[in-house]
Amino acid sequence: MEAMKETVDQSLREMRETFASGRTRSVKWRKAQLGAIIEMVKDNEEKMSDVLFQDLGKHSTEAFRDELGFVMRSATTALNCLDKWVVPKKSNLPLLFYPATGKVISEPYGTVLVLSSWNFPISIKVIEGGPDVATILLQHQWDKIFFTDNVDVLISSTVKLELQYMCDALPFGGVGQSGIGRYHGKYSFECFSHEKAIMEGSLAMDLEARYPPWNSFKLNFIRLAFREAYFKLVLLMLGLIKGVRK
Repeated sequence: MEAMKETVDQSLREMRETFASGRTRSVKWRKAQLGAIIEMVKDNEEKMSDVLFQDLGKHSTEAFRDELGFVMRSATTALNCLDKWVVPKKSNLPLLFYPATGKVISEPYGTVLVLSSWNFPISIKVIEGGPDVATILLQHQWDKIFFTDNVDVLISSTVKLELQYMCDALPFGGVGQSGIGRYHGKYSFECFSHEKAIMEGSLAMDLEARYPPWNSFKLNFIRLAFREAYFKLVLLMLGLIKGVRK
């Protein structure tokens, strides 16, 4: 078990170092990784088929249908569509922030843990094991956790309950016992992406009322701003109204 703990520590350390370097944010880097996955499967199709037969008894046709072809198709789809998927989404801002602009960009979550009883050994970085190994994995900090709801195979009922409280998207994708949900194609990109909100603008028109020292005028200003009562805001700034009802 100590050897397994060291394996987990080493794998997590490598993944965290890669993510911390910032490389995963680059579309060019992600495309290179997807292309490398496709070429890796093509170059090693025969070897992988042999291993899958020895390990799981899969015929080469079944291996291509369930794993090799599936991985290449998924990677090809992502490679062809990535530029479109990563386009920032425009976000509306309150008038008070004018002329600032808002957008939402999609970035990788980071180090993601997938607890699954499925037999897809070439699709992801795999650490083999049962409940004991799952317990070791859960002792670490992860940016996101997915799991299939096969408690007897993977995790204890107590750990399952804790995971359910940790994230309402569990089990895998929030789709219940089956584990079959919205995580293929574009949904795969969305499932493993963090949507980060960004506001771009100048401080030249920054409003003093947003900052200390506080007074009744600033409180009234903020009350009206939350209500988006812009006409009354103008009257307040002109000194034509003094108080604002709660």
